[in-house]
Amino acid sequence: MYKKTKKLLCILFTLLILISFASCSNTTSSSGAANTAYPLSITDDLGNNVTIDAKPLKIISTSPAVTEILFALGLDDEIVGVSSSCDYPQAAKSKPHLFDFSGPNIESIIQADPDIILSDVAYGIPQDTKLLLENSGIKIVLMTYTSVDDVLDNITLIGKITDKNKEAGILVSQISKDIENVAAKAKKQEPKSVFINIGGYYTPGADTFINDLITTLGANNIAESLGSGWIMISTEKLIEADPNVYIDLSVVNSGDLPTDSIILNLSALKKNKYYSYSYSSNETSVLSRPGPRMSQALQLLYDDIYGK
Repeated sequence: MYKKTKKLLCILFTLLILISFASCSNTTSSSGAANTAYPLSITDDLGNNVTIDAKPLKIISTSPAVTEILFALGLDDEIVGVSSSCDYPQAAKSKPHLFDFSGPNIESIIQADPDIILSDVAYGIPQDTKLLLENSGIKIVLMTYTSVDDVLDNITLIGKITDKNKEAGILVSQISKDIENVAAKAKKQEPKSVFINIGGYYTPGADTFINDLITTLGANNIAESLGSGWIMISTEKLIEADPNVYIDLSVVNSGDLPTDSIILNLSALKKNKYYSYSYSSNETSVLSRPGPRMSQALQLLYDDIYGK
């Protein structure tokens, strides 16, 4: 009886070891974060089905926001090309510019032999070019961002695609915590109305990343009710709305006043709640890019809307 019991215990102990070994196999990293299992099948934000056969070792980014995410996840060495708009962090400037405002440099892209191209809709790839690159064996994933959550989801997705799940999880957690802290401060403030000019009175309306940042702060974007996406507001509408705060991202030099004398009659101008940042400034870069510096954008908006 004792021998049978001992034999049974040995069998059970062996099974426990096997189960433990299986649970600690390559489906998780040493940190406990799940490793990506390839081939990985995903559906991007435009409904395209993409199968990624192995961990991408050569990545091209067409978007400044995506480029910032890649660097934040520690993928510096894997980036073999970016767009000419990718200027942050500093190291991004030294990467080959394979996309610019005139379009993609198809020959150089194919020579770079990337495993994948990551892009967003704003910096999208023409359909004919997309088909040509895909026929060359290059995977393409397109992302959208109309909210804070979209940006966090994109970071998670890029982390999954590149097997940087641990790093993506840490980054998302830190950004979320920072956003919660700023939002908590904003709840104690009296709500303000806000107008943001990106040039020619174009402004973010509903379903835009910047609008969601403003909403997160409990403030009111005067253009939210005028339509979705990036819209142009008339000076008449602007004067009628008379926002408490006016933020201009289109001036030549930070601190410049509006050139339109009519705008000088707005309450925001009279009460010194007008903030202007040149289109090439770090502030404009932070506010306009839905990436890992998102909590900095929220803090900047908070300071402009409610005061430091």
